[in-house]
Amino acid sequence: MCLSNGLSSRLFFTLILSTAVVLSGCAAKKALWGDPQEGLILTYRMSEGQELQYTSSSGFTQNLEISGQQMKVTSDKTLTFSVTQKGMKGGEHTLGVTIDAMELTIDSPQGSISPDMSGVVGKSFDMTLSSLGKEMGLSGAKQIKYSVGMQGERNVASEFEAVFPDLATEPLKVGGTWTTRDTIRVDDASSQVRIMLKSLNTLVGYETVMGMECAKISSDVTGTMDGEGEQGGQPLVFGGEVTGDDTWYFAYKEGLFVKSVSDGAIDGEISVGGPGGMVIPMEQTTKMETALVAPPAQPVAD
Repeated sequence: MCLSNGLSSRLFFTLILSTAVVLSGCAAKKALWGDPQEGLILTYRMSEGQELQYTSSSGFTQNLEISGQQMKVTSDKTLTFSVTQKGMKGGEHTLGVTIDAMELTIDSPQGSISPDMSGVVGKSFDMTLSSLGKEMGLSGAKQIKYSVGMQGERNVASEFEAVFPDLATEPLKVGGTWTTRDTIRVDDASSQVRIMLKSLNTLVGYETVMGMECAKISSDVTGTMDGEGEQGGQPLVFGGEVTGDDTWYFAYKEGLFVKSVSDGAIDGEISVGGPGGMVIPMEQTTKMETALVAPPAQPVAD
């Protein structure tokens, strides 16, 4: 009887230990990105030395009314840039960014401008990117400048202040929402403009893009535009309301931003000459698409 009890006890503890080992193995295999059914965890997880290339195209049409006369300004821009993960510091990615190609054309009643971008192409700077997509440390980008005719010099920092979408702090299921905020500054020699954006993001589903399983996110964007400048010795004050819709894709297993398509509008005005001066109504529509050129070559590790 005692022997039988001893065997039963050993069998019991062996069963418990075996179960614990199996459960421990299952826990170790739990994916870093969670599970779409229980909650998806979105984080940037680029590995050290990984290289990615993105291409971006954007354009706007701006309509102004000056003394009863309609004026239209259009702009088209293309940008190709490479990103290299140079390591982690304090849980944040250090990225090396290189501008591979950039073109800009601006058409207005005064003529067409196509700035010489040869001094920009090939230039690099470092960026810090948090695991949730917040861009920091763009001082190097501010030193990369190009001339826009009579408007003077611009730098490329505004191209990268919100290039990576901001992710949710909590696990997500389809229909889950989160709010993010971004500030973009567009400065040249004659004006300084600030665009402050608030995005209500919703995980709407999943799609396969470039062979990668992606979370599909829809963003309802609102915000403000303000700034000041000078033209012909007259002070300028800018103001307006911003609206937009974004759809973007994030490869949750790889931890990579894959693609975004954006449509936006600004309804505002430009005040010329200070109080009591001329007010110029302004309407602007914008389109932008940014996409990964090719999927990463390295396999994904659980």
